[in-house]
Amino acid sequence: MANNITRYNQPAGLMPLSEALDRLFRDAFTWPQAFSNAFTRSSFGSNLYETDDNYIMQVLLPGAKVDDLEITARDNVLTLRGKTEVAMPEGARSIWVGLGSGEFSEAVTLPGEVDAEKASAHYHDGVLTLTLPKSERSKVRTIKVGTQPAAIEGEKK
Repeated sequence: MANNITRYNQPAGLMPLSEALDRLFRDAFTWPQAFSNAFTRSSFGSNLYETDDNYIMQVLLPGAKVDDLEITARDNVLTLRGKTEVAMPEGARSIWVGLGSGEFSEAVTLPGEVDAEKASAHYHDGVLTLTLPKSERSKVRTIKVGTQPAAIEGEKK
């Protein structure tokens, strides 16, 4: 009896037709990524940075007015609500529209809890910058390692 083993390496970028059809039907009947709570990701154009003491989030909000923005933070969930208005020029017809207008609401899960009482927000040139101080519970702490073993209860020294 012959032991013939054939190795098959699928070319990069190609997938079997059955897998492509499965993906097509799966994606056709699910919410687009932009409408889901993408945990640490915002559907807006945004950046999230971390320092030792803060999370800093920048969000692109062209056409937003400061009075129309509502920002709340609870534990590690940041919620942005508001309205943007980008007016179409009078007498113009749309060819494509990439800057949407209207109300929005989105919750973003941050990597750790924040102290909402000390948070600040700044809006300039269509960019909202949030500085969110980390709560004391979520800050990284250094644990010093001692050289003396701890005494065990009942053990004689």
